Formats: sequence, C-alpha cells, structure tokens
Amino acid sequence: MRSRSDSRATERTWRVVDMHIVLSRRLSPSLSIAHQVEAMVASGVLRYGDALPSVREVASDLSVNRNTVALAYKRLRQRGVIDSRRGRRYSVALRDARRLYTESHVRLGNALAAIVADAVLAGLRREELVTLVTQRYNRQQEVVLKRN
Repeated sequence: MRSRSDSRATERTWRVVDMHIVLSRRLSPSLSIAHQVEAMVASGVLRYGDALPSVREVASDLSVNRNTVALAYKRLRQRGVIDSRRGRRYSVALRDARRLYTESHVRLGNALAAIVADAVLAGLRREELVTLVTQRYNRQQEVVLKRN
C-alpha cells in the first residue's frame, strides 16, 4: 500500500485466520457460515482487523458454490461484522463484539428452547438430554481443537 505523502511502500500485515466451519443440516449453508463467523467474532476467536479467508478459499474448503459464501459474507457485511474494500480481503470490522455476544446468546437460547421442547416431547429425561448435549459439545470441541 502506498501513501501519497511517502514514496516508500508500506506493508500492512494481516492475521489471516483459519476458520473452521461446520455446515448445519438445519440451516442453509450461507446462514450456517454467517452464524459461525458471527459466533467466532462474538467469542473473540476473530478480532477486529483479522482477515478472513477469501470467498474462493472457503467455498473450496466446504465444497460449496462461491455464491453461497459470497451471500454469507454479504449478510455479515450488512450487519457490520465484516468489511471489504475493493481489491482487499474481507476483514473483521466490528470493534465491540459484545453486541454480537448478546445476539448469539439470544439465538442459541431460542435454538435450545426448540431442542428442549423436542426432547421433552420425545420423553427424554433431563439427565439424558444433558448427557447428549455434553457428548455433542465434547465431539465438536475436539474437532475445533484439532483444526487449530
């Protein structure tokens, strides 16, 4: 990147993150990508200024169409989570992740309410549901830790 007042080239280094996205069967792929990127920003895994992988890279990694990833990135841009400038990578634009953290908790709370309702209707006891959630959480955590 060149500055008009300085003829020397200055470099901006990007911390390009290796995102681990798991496509959900309950959501469209673009929503699944967008929600998981938001969750990574809300949890602090992605920080202000971090560069995201390109649309092409994510599409290739997930074996989805580039338009699917572009739609997810568009949603994130509209929500102010990421930013892009012509010829540059997408990067995290949100300085204050607390807003997303709260929204993520509300979204997760709603999803959990539906899961708990299904479990009650299926006749699962509380302990059985807790065991299932714990097992799923541990499996997912192992996958994420292996990738990072």
